[in-house]
Amino acid sequence: MRVENLASLIKGVFENHVSITHIGGYSFEAKNVKRTHAYICLMADESEIELAIKNGAYAIITSEKIIINDSEVAYIRVENINTALIRLMRYFASQKALKFYCVNAVQMQILSKIHAKNVNFISKDLATLFKSIENAAFGAMFFGADIRILQQLNPLYEHVFADVKIYSLNSGSIFFTNVIIDDMYYQGLGVAGVFLPSFAGLVKFLNSNKIEYKIGEIKNLGHFEPIFIDKNFAPVSFGSSFRAVICESDEELFKIEANYLYNKFGDEVKILVPKMSWFECENAIKIDDLRDVKEYKNFRYVLIFCKKQELLEILSEEKQTLSLF
Repeated sequence: MRVENLASLIKGVFENHVSITHIGGYSFEAKNVKRTHAYICLMADESEIELAIKNGAYAIITSEKIIINDSEVAYIRVENINTALIRLMRYFASQKALKFYCVNAVQMQILSKIHAKNVNFISKDLATLFKSIENAAFGAMFFGADIRILQQLNPLYEHVFADVKIYSLNSGSIFFTNVIIDDMYYQGLGVAGVFLPSFAGLVKFLNSNKIEYKIGEIKNLGHFEPIFIDKNFAPVSFGSSFRAVICESDEELFKIEANYLYNKFGDEVKILVPKMSWFECENAIKIDDLRDVKEYKNFRYVLIFCKKQELLEILSEEKQTLSLF
């Protein structure tokens, strides 16, 4: 890319007289800079900039005022480095006709486990995302759950449906399902019943776009995760108790799961939300502390807004205390 076009694209201004004409690549780490690269300064200090120039950088892109030590290098200053990166990524995406798709958090986890070919993920780390877009093949597909980033990259992104109507076969557990999708039978699928519409929508999308994938063993999706407990709220092995505390840390999924459980089990379900979380959910009870879950006795499932490991540590502490007596 011509250096003046780069500066115009990212709305940057030259801090010195420019003698170089073209940029041949981009680096975020000074040690990885190659000749003709533009070094993009993310929290970089003067020593790193010096190393980048020593390694052959043709341009330095920064939002900070820096000392110009090499007149042969183009110093380009931008108002906001993250905004500049977004502009540059949008340019690459347009040139390569990249396609962007919005999925929910569960579909992202499933995609990461089914070995789908030619599928790219939208990283929350801008440097990682930048390199994946810069190196993407023409027409590549990118999937993400962060709507804010998707809107910045391409406002015309598409949705992968998560509300496909489907009927599962009786599995005997809400945490595993048997289901038929597009004449394919999935037995003992490690996808909770509440997520079947999301799973079916993703499968139908992949099939319709002729994307190859292997289901394999899907488990540990990081959502709707149960901790089975005994009468003293001590954790026990999976499925060895009729009671479980289900953890969820995604607000959107939490509301879907709460509605699913309440419609399926009614008063046998307790829905708990810590007061500090500051979001509303129908039929939810506000609690001051995660330890307050132990105040509830008559239930089959408790759905609580938290991370599984966070609650597991609390319940494990209680189990150790009981064992001392």
